[in-house]
Amino acid sequence: MTTTTGDITANMVVDSRTILDINTWRHVARVFADYQAAQVSSNYRLKEIFADSMAYALAKDLDTAILALCTTSNPSRVIQATLSGLKSSDLESALSIIESYNIPREECMWFFHPKTYYGEIMAVQKLYDASQFGKPSLIQGTHDTLYGVPVTVTSQVPTAELGDSWYATTRAHDAHRNAILHNSFAAYALGNLPNGTPSGVRIQEKASENLRTTVVGDIMYGVKALGNSYKGVRIIGRT
Repeated sequence: MTTTTGDITANMVVDSRTILDINTWRHVARVFADYQAAQVSSNYRLKEIFADSMAYALAKDLDTAILALCTTSNPSRVIQATLSGLKSSDLESALSIIESYNIPREECMWFFHPKTYYGEIMAVQKLYDASQFGKPSLIQGTHDTLYGVPVTVTSQVPTAELGDSWYATTRAHDAHRNAILHNSFAAYALGNLPNGTPSGVRIQEKASENLRTTVVGDIMYGVKALGNSYKGVRIIGRT
């Protein structure tokens, strides 16, 4: 019979609080004269197209706000392109930084501006080949996978600014602040507008005395970086 002795040592759990304010209210409005409104109202598909376009514009605004949380200092780690553009070794360096902080890369995502992705990343032959052959099933809304990490290509990736890298210092308007980010890098919340929908976007029709109808879409939201500057890597491209 084996006998063991000793106390179990426990560490005190210390939590920090992050306050996320729902402090942004955006809207998109379209005005229809009664003649136009009568034509649109008789065509359900046309009304749906207008509503979808307004909801898309508002969702794009939210996406832009989230990606804007990636600043010149957060995440604190940065990879920068040379004059020849990003190379596969640059992406591998970004992954090595992520994994050196024990951040699971399967919980991360690449965010690239279209100019960077198509003009630099896809110019690297081995990355292009990997993109074309043996591609696994993609997560809805993603464009590709690189090293097993999903890729999102979006023009909402912010322009690089002074402080991002030496290259952005001299040619700030040519470079973009691409990144690989963990899903805990930032958080967002949607406000509960009266008569809204679970998606957070509300569409309303407002009649006026000027023989016209105004269709308004609006959304309330808040975004917040969660304060851990190691949950991602900024990747400053040449373009």
